[in-house]
Amino acid sequence: MIRLKYGEERLTPKKVTAFEKKFGVTLPETYRNFILVNNGGVPEQTRYVKARFSADLARVYALGDESMTRSIWSLSGCLERGLLPIGETDSGEYFLLELGSGAVQYLDPHKSEVRPLDASIDAVLDRLDRIPREAPDPVVELGESGSPSDLDAFLADGNSVDAKTNNGWHSLIEIAAGSGNLAMVKACISRGAAADGAVIQAASGGYTQIIDYLLSSGRDINEEQDGRRAWDHANVHGTKFRAYMLAKGAKPSDASR
Repeated sequence: MIRLKYGEERLTPKKVTAFEKKFGVTLPETYRNFILVNNGGVPEQTRYVKARFSADLARVYALGDESMTRSIWSLSGCLERGLLPIGETDSGEYFLLELGSGAVQYLDPHKSEVRPLDASIDAVLDRLDRIPREAPDPVVELGESGSPSDLDAFLADGNSVDAKTNNGWHSLIEIAAGSGNLAMVKACISRGAAADGAVIQAASGGYTQIIDYLLSSGRDINEEQDGRRAWDHANVHGTKFRAYMLAKGAKPSDASR
């Protein structure tokens, strides 16, 4: 487990409850347990790497400190959308806690990029313990920026259209859907990809064109994967996107209610 340096005074359960009342939120158990032991600080290793994505977690906020409070006001409406800023990079990106589930997301406000990371703050910090950088993943590269002709070459080499990333977490079409690569999503579907989880990944990125295409191809807006649905990712993309999801019949998963 990564240790935090330069943290604030250890919290009491009473102070955590006071924070919840002040901001009108309920902290998930995983984060509550974490913050009672580690009230913010700087990780000994800051590099977070998952597949080809990486970010430097420069600091974890102490509960209710000036940095957390500033970020709450900077990210207007984040609490109403069920998100609490809990850390940041040195270049202005945020690590956000999903209040309903305890999962952590990454937000780059400069690019309006939202990326799901891990199931808890502990899991995020645990990943900092691992090898600093993994080898390039061909499925990630193909899904993020590949073309239909690249897919044909990939298949000609004996690979499956349902190939998964090196860590086994996502399929090719999931990576494409979550990266906004509509051409690759269409190519995968036309070549018989299973497409499980693609709607959820498209929703995590707010890609309505991809969602529309997947639904027209017979996918379900309310498909579940690991207890999550597309709607569970909807709140970070604002009122317009939530209205779009509701119009498509999206419903929250049992875990997020």
